[in-house]
Amino acid sequence: MTASVTTARGARARRAMQGFTLVELLVTVALLTVTIVAVSSIFNISSDATSRTMAHAEVISASAAVQQHLTDLLSKIEPGLLIIESPAPTGARSDVPEGPQRFRIRHDRLVFIAAGSPGEFQSYTDPTVGTPNQPGLAPVSSSEALIYFGPGTPLRDTGERLPWRFDIDDYMLPGSKWVFSHRAILFVLDDPGIADWPAVTMDKFVGTGMLYGDDLHPDYRAAKMDVVFSDPVTGLRADATTFINLVDQLDISSLLGDDASTPVALWTQSKCPTSVTTANSLDNDYYTRSAFAFHHGLADFRIEWTDGRCVDPANGDYRTRWFGLRPDPNSDPATGVNYVPIRRQDVAYYAPPDDIFSDTTPDEEEAFGMRAGGTNRVEWSNPTDGSADPDAAYRAVWRTDTWQFRPKALRFTYRIYDAGNRLKHTTEVDLNEDGVPDLDPSGGTYNIVRYGQEFSIVVPLR
Repeated sequence: MTASVTTARGARARRAMQGFTLVELLVTVALLTVTIVAVSSIFNISSDATSRTMAHAEVISASAAVQQHLTDLLSKIEPGLLIIESPAPTGARSDVPEGPQRFRIRHDRLVFIAAGSPGEFQSYTDPTVGTPNQPGLAPVSSSEALIYFGPGTPLRDTGERLPWRFDIDDYMLPGSKWVFSHRAILFVLDDPGIADWPAVTMDKFVGTGMLYGDDLHPDYRAAKMDVVFSDPVTGLRADATTFINLVDQLDISSLLGDDASTPVALWTQSKCPTSVTTANSLDNDYYTRSAFAFHHGLADFRIEWTDGRCVDPANGDYRTRWFGLRPDPNSDPATGVNYVPIRRQDVAYYAPPDDIFSDTTPDEEEAFGMRAGGTNRVEWSNPTDGSADPDAAYRAVWRTDTWQFRPKALRFTYRIYDAGNRLKHTTEVDLNEDGVPDLDPSGGTYNIVRYGQEFSIVVPLR
């Protein structure tokens, strides 16, 4: 008996020394595979969650920067000029390349004059500033500037760096490739005489200039220049007061119209490079040319304004009323969403017999052309009757004669995309914003993947 036990133990010892059996090896490999897959899944889930968290933090931080910049500059608005321009939305767009093209993207613009402390605004296009050969020179500065917020024209970052032309339907540039622009043209009294710096003077705004139908000056459009000087010939001073006086002299129909005499240069976008080089100052993406590019990956920029009053207090609707361009809730998203201008002049509460508009003053009724035969001196729209249209557009202009009716606040709505397009979610589409999810042609609800995150902020005006 003892010999048998000894023999069996010896056999097992010899097998152990010879290695695993095939079955034991397969079981071990299977266990290792399961372990590796489990660890990998946990890692992927953790990595994906971390990535999305970082992307959320990225877009929230970007939105906070946009809000802070808008709020800061609007707090410095100089009385006498404020323009909201809402062109017709683009054709169908996608959020990211190769994405579903179901969105009409807005590209609204805001123009005003800001005034601050001495040196509040500094030129970014001074060719002698920040270059290796003359790093000690200070940039030209000013306390006043003509401000533009809105889309920029992004440049391709390869090849000839040509404009993408985001506003032409043939290009179908997705929202994540758009560039949000902040253009500040500084009012500087005297030309500092810097060599190779183009001198744009105030005469470029008058006569047949930018306030009378001429295009945005090519040096501004190319972001090669962000300063305007006093004109030594005409004596026009480069300051906010002079500019506001020039705007006041314009016929109101040239500001509130769609013909060639409209000063469209004020809200024309500039080129915004998507890359930077210091090799050649003539390149479109030379580092000084990125001065007007404020944020990459911000699109569908919408602007509305309010007079601070309620929608319909007589019937218990105390929501704040907002004016501007808005999707027509009666549109059929399957065939294309129309837009409608929501105009202050169309808001009327009848209170007979002595007051047609119970919530307005006679001066306000005159400014907004609310009485029969009146001329609206603040708003323009296409169509002019405020009806829905696929090419609807809206513009509101406040200058010295209508400044008392300026907005109490502005509402900005926009979508920001993270750099890697990591933020995405499936959502029911409500393109006409009527509160009811849209139906696709097959009868089901539109459920599509959207990227980025939408923000809406309200900025009060003083």
